[in-house]
Amino acid sequence: MGAGLELLHSKFISFPNAACSTPNYPLPGITQFSCSATGNRLPYAPQVAGTLTADYLQNVPMGVLDFNVTNYYSNGYFVEPDNRLSQKAYDYLGVSVAWKSSNDRYAVKAYGTNLFNKAVYAFAGTNATQYSADDGNPPHILGVRIDYKL
Repeated sequence: MGAGLELLHSKFISFPNAACSTPNYPLPGITQFSCSATGNRLPYAPQVAGTLTADYLQNVPMGVLDFNVTNYYSNGYFVEPDNRLSQKAYDYLGVSVAWKSSNDRYAVKAYGTNLFNKAVYAFAGTNATQYSADDGNPPHILGVRIDYKL
């Protein structure tokens, strides 16, 4: 078993000339301007984040079985000082079952990652004319890995 917890209270103490933006609804594009971000949360700093993991090893006649469950939680974060764009809260759940031979020569692992299929930003931000976001982190992945040592 393992766990990790992060609690942050991260805010700008003084940031009087931050780059800020607002949409030009109903027109396309955005307007960028200077504003105070004093008191806003720091970018990419979730207030709560944590990891919980359980790993169980079982000896079997032909080697060892390893069962693992790991979850990472973030309550979300803002991506720029004006706190306009944000990543919503998410959980990343991963599981695996692995077998390793007694002589460490062979191994097989079945795994699944991001099992809740959460879209999480790889990048989000403001450019000259629009807001851009790329939730390029992969969706849930299921796989099998086979190892053989010569």
